[in-house]
Amino acid sequence: MTDQENGGSEEREIVDSKETENRARAASFRDRWLTLSWAKIRKFEALVFLFMFFAVPWFGLRVVSYTKAQIVLNNITHDLVNDLHVAKEKAVNLKKRVTLKAVQPKPMVFGTVSANTPFRYVIIYDMEVAQEVVLPDGITLSGIVIFLEDGMPEKPSSFILSQGKRTAIVEIDRQGLVSVP
Repeated sequence: MTDQENGGSEEREIVDSKETENRARAASFRDRWLTLSWAKIRKFEALVFLFMFFAVPWFGLRVVSYTKAQIVLNNITHDLVNDLHVAKEKAVNLKKRVTLKAVQPKPMVFGTVSANTPFRYVIIYDMEVAQEVVLPDGITLSGIVIFLEDGMPEKPSSFILSQGKRTAIVEIDRQGLVSVP
C-alpha cells in the first residue's frame, strides 16, 4: 500500500466516525425533541379538554335559554290566536261588539309601574271586561281589534308580541282571517 492509499483510508475512517457521531447526536436530539413534544402535546390536549369542558355546557345553556324564550313566545302567540277566534265567535253568538286589546302597564293613582309589571290583553263585550290574560314577564304586546256583530273586524289590524330581540306578529284581515306570518 502506498501512503496515499493509507492516508485516504484514514481520512475515510475519520469522516465515517464523524458521520456516525453526527448521526448519534441527531438521533439523541430527535429522541429528546420527541420526548419534549410529547409532553407539549399532552399539555395542549389538556388545555383543549378544559376549554371543551367549559365551552360545551356554556353553549348548551345558551341554546336552552334561546329555545325556552322562543317556546314561550310561540305559546303566547298561539294563546292570542285562540283568544282572537273565541272573541270572533262570541261576537257572532252574542250579537255584540267584542274588543280584544293589549293593555300596557300604567301607573296607578298611588303607585308606579315597575319594570316587572307585566303586559296583558283584555276581551271586552260591549263595555264590560269579560276576560283578562296576564302575559309572562318580558313579553310586550301592542294592538287592538274590534269584531262586529257579524264576526268581521271593524278594520284590519295586527298584534305585535315581542320578547327582547324576538318578535311575533298576528294579523287579522278584512274577512276576519287570523294569521301568523
